[in-house]
Amino acid sequence: MAWHAYGRDRFHVTVKASLDAGAKEVVELRQPMTERMKQIQGAIIECLDACLGELRRSHTSLDVEQLTVENALLKSFDIIVRRQLDPVWHQISQRTKRLVHDMQTLRQLLVYLISYDCVAFNAYLDTLVASQSSSTSIGGYSQPPSLWMMMDAANVLFNTARERVYRRQGATGRRLPASGEGIPPDVELVLEEQPKWALLRDTLREIDGDVHHQGPTLVLVQDTRTAHQLERYWVKEKAATVGNAARSMLYTAATEYFQWKQQFTRITTTATTTTGSGASTATSSREGRQVSRSSGGQRQPPAGKRRRIRGGSATAARAADRGTVASPASMESGGSGQEASNHEEHDDAASARDNSNSPAIVDVPSTSKQARDDEASGADVEDKTISLLDGARLLVIRPISGNADDQLLEDLQPSHIIIYDPNPMLVRQVEMYQAQHADQLARVYFMLYADSVEEQRYLSDIRREKAAFERLIHENSVVSAYRVLAALSAGLFDAIRDPAGDVQ
Repeated sequence: MAWHAYGRDRFHVTVKASLDAGAKEVVELRQPMTERMKQIQGAIIECLDACLGELRRSHTSLDVEQLTVENALLKSFDIIVRRQLDPVWHQISQRTKRLVHDMQTLRQLLVYLISYDCVAFNAYLDTLVASQSSSTSIGGYSQPPSLWMMMDAANVLFNTARERVYRRQGATGRRLPASGEGIPPDVELVLEEQPKWALLRDTLREIDGDVHHQGPTLVLVQDTRTAHQLERYWVKEKAATVGNAARSMLYTAATEYFQWKQQFTRITTTATTTTGSGASTATSSREGRQVSRSSGGQRQPPAGKRRRIRGGSATAARAADRGTVASPASMESGGSGQEASNHEEHDDAASARDNSNSPAIVDVPSTSKQARDDEASGADVEDKTISLLDGARLLVIRPISGNADDQLLEDLQPSHIIIYDPNPMLVRQVEMYQAQHADQLARVYFMLYADSVEEQRYLSDIRREKAAFERLIHENSVVSAYRVLAALSAGLFDAIRDPAGDVQ
């Protein structure tokens, strides 16, 4: 039996005093979203609410208290839904399964809205529309359509996302000058910049003017994609002599987007035509088999089966050819495919040679135990850390890597830490680092979008963390009381007294 149970949560007096030792410099930066981003976020939430309502009506046995929009914003919502549907997953209809998939898609859109640039986000929506039109009839079998695609909020979503990238000539009523290569002449580029980019730029400029803290600057982001996005942005920002670095980067992405869209539209049209002919062939084959069985009395060999396989192979071959078209997820900030990536690197290198203020990319090897183990085992591990030598200051952009971040903080010992994407676990790691290095505290910048799903998720995680500590404190008190009661009932009260005569 465990006679002692100690709970040392972060609200404990001793722990709190240790964490609060020293004057912390934390700057919270709440960046408002643009009006178009707010409209898109509201439209996505409206579509998500409609899917939740349809799911509640379809299955009255589900726990409706958990199927709310507030819970749908949590990262664990997919697990909550599947946990309730898994016992009857083989019995539910295709429409219900489509609803579950649609909710996952809409939740992804909420994340992509704040992490993707406007061009990549609009391209991803184009693929959703194309997949919706091509999946309505697959192999002659009708697939249920997505409920949210037919809502008015979906029109707001698609139109507003497109307006963040470009406008047609008819929208302004004036003739536009000739556009760049690959951009249609009747298109006026808008290219809305992500608000956090300008916030990061201003913060880094403020850090450059801080003469009291000249150590490295660490930028912690959510994933590798965001790290490379910020790397390209900052390289262009430092190399640009005139013009807007963000617009220059998005202009390259828009040019590749229109080139990709032409190929994507052509391939989608071909695949739709092939699928339609394949469905007709499959229907004719089924009718032929029915006639053969009714006329001959015996089942004849399925003559249409071989034709269906050939049709499927042709369709698969065409689908394989799609690999030559850059996916929209890889097109962000001008990076579509290997050729575009090489072109982007060539432009960055040329800009760096033309301007001496351009930051140099240096290699800072990771010294974490996981990285050393991977290197010793001969594994091909890509270093996720991006280091830019900006004059005399080292700028490191690093995706969140769990326990490896502790080792990175110890090795780098930055003077400034920028938390680009809010994460409670990362905040606690920074708190521990600050408490262990009270003699050289780093200035921390905490960024998040105001009145956004990002802020709501972070606050929800904080509330769940606090609730977990409260349960821990309650369980600890119950265990202590149970120990005294058990000892009294067993006649062992004297055995659990300390030398001072107090009950432990």
